[in-house]
Formats: sequence, C-alpha cells, structure tokens
Amino acid sequence: MINLIRVALFCTFLLCFVDLAPDAPILLGQLEYRLFSEGKIVGSILQNPFVFPTLIGQSLFLVSFFYKPHAKLFTRLGFLILSLIICVVLVDGLLKPNIFVLASTIPYLGIGSIYLKHEIQRFMREKVSESK
Repeated sequence: MINLIRVALFCTFLLCFVDLAPDAPILLGQLEYRLFSEGKIVGSILQNPFVFPTLIGQSLFLVSFFYKPHAKLFTRLGFLILSLIICVVLVDGLLKPNIFVLASTIPYLGIGSIYLKHEIQRFMREKVSESK
C-alpha cells in the first residue's frame, strides 16, 4: 500500500503547473523533460529555484524504492521537500489568481493527506506497542 502511495505522490508532483511565464504555465514534468533533453541541467540549477529541490526530492523517493533499510527516512524527506515546493506553487497560484495552478496541486495534496494519515497511524501503532 505504501509503495502505491509513494508512486502516486511522485507522479502527481510531476502534474503540477508552475507559472514561470505569464503567458503559459508549464507542468513540472515538462520542465524536467526540457532540462534533460536540452542538456541545460547544470545552468538551470543555479537559475531556477524549482530545479535543485525538485531533483533532490524525487531522487530521495527513487532511492526509497531500492534501498529498503532506510526507505521510511528517504520517503519522509522526499515528501517534505516536494511538499514545500507544492506549498510555494500553491501560494503562487493564490497570489496570481490562476485556476490551473491551484487545480493542479489538488491531486498531490489529496494523496499527500493519505500519506500523512498512513504515517500518523503507523506512528500511533508504534507508540502503543512500545508502551506495552
């Protein structure tokens, strides 16, 4: 179940709009595709504030799939970083009233709330088992 939630968080993050240009918002997935296909990843890390944290957060999610001993830690760190980026995107969508930007964050926020509920339940179960 948690693996499905992690995959859904990863995918819904890529579907969020970022309003970089006033004429056309762009999906985060499209932004990454352009950076890698044009080979401008090194220069873009310094110019665009979304690139470096996005790559770190997504890398942590990917590492959590393959490195099982610390999967919980990597997933939580990746979720935290990507959620901070989504919060910035959400605030940007509220300040510049852009319905597409606001609507694109809803899937991530929904699945993120499911992930948080799962983590809180897991934490409560561990606390109860420790107290016994």
